Amino acid sequence: MDYRQIADSQNLRFDCIEFAQWLDNNDPLGWLREEFDHPTFECLEKMTTISITPKEKRSGNTVTYLCGNSLGLPPKKLANVLQDTIQNWSGLGVHAYMHGPLPASLCDITLTEDIANYIVGAETDEVAVTANLSVNMHMLLATFYRPEGTKSCIVIEKGAFPSDYYVIESQIAWHGLDPKDNIIMLEPRPGDWCLRMEDIVQTIKDNSHRIALIWLPGVQFITGQVFDIECITEAGHKFAQCCVGWDLAHSVGNVVLELHKWNVDIAVWCSYKYLNGSPGALGGLFVHRRHHHLPGINGSRISSPGITPTGPQLTGWWSHRIETRFQMTGNMELATGAQAYRISNPPLLLAAALKTSVDLFKRCGGLGAEILF
Repeated sequence: MDYRQIADSQNLRFDCIEFAQWLDNNDPLGWLREEFDHPTFECLEKMTTISITPKEKRSGNTVTYLCGNSLGLPPKKLANVLQDTIQNWSGLGVHAYMHGPLPASLCDITLTEDIANYIVGAETDEVAVTANLSVNMHMLLATFYRPEGTKSCIVIEKGAFPSDYYVIESQIAWHGLDPKDNIIMLEPRPGDWCLRMEDIVQTIKDNSHRIALIWLPGVQFITGQVFDIECITEAGHKFAQCCVGWDLAHSVGNVVLELHKWNVDIAVWCSYKYLNGSPGALGGLFVHRRHHHLPGINGSRISSPGITPTGPQLTGWWSHRIETRFQMTGNMELATGAQAYRISNPPLLLAAALKTSVDLFKRCGGLGAEILF
């Protein structure tokens, strides 16, 4: 979308306040703002000690909220949705597991299709809605980080979000290796804020004999740099023959994603930022179809190092296929695809909260929908 052309069509300067106001007034998605509750100066004054805009400079009581990168806002419908969910639990008791508008044992499944289709660009069986980002990252790296000999390093960017660094550090140490010797840091050139694509590719080429895994963010949380996920994934496969994984915490609900099309190996995300799923919301993970275990594999299997495992190395209650899960035979029958990487049953109220927001994305046609002024 060329905003300069739009400004010219309205006889307005591209950088003037009047053009910004025109965009607000004519935004096809402007109605979405009214679908969410916003912080107020009144609440901030009563409940915090933070510095806020002086009264004489305010244009009303509602705050202009630009912190969705840290915590999204609650949809206005959420309170009623949660109340209905609790009433369903109250009225059905144990039968709420399998019955009602949002059955507790199926509440993650109802989210999976919409997130796959409208948020991350994936096949439904490549996505699981479960746990949180760090847990999901551990689950995937336990399977896909397979150091062998000198090919034991993980590539990350300097200034990676601490949670990612902690997971990577502990995964390396778990294999009896020293993180100091097995992490390759991508750094911007002197004077640059962002990483250059050619430097990323060159680092992969130069260290191809050492790299076991590449792990990068879709959007860097400090600089806001949007990485070329498709090209970096291709470079990792071509030059290092390694798995390429992505932290999409600042990408989901923010930028267009096509994980299946881009041939991404694995990815994780949280849902409390741009997906507005509430603090501590359910996270998600992605495993490309080419890495899915074969039907009939029951339980974890030792696989050779590389990027084609035979299934999750760590399993639990929810890794079991739903058709026979409650027969409780004690014999693991893995669920299909990414669903096998779940460990525990999903939290119903968190699933209800996330679904309330995801439904709004669905109404808009998803992140890739064309918006015309």
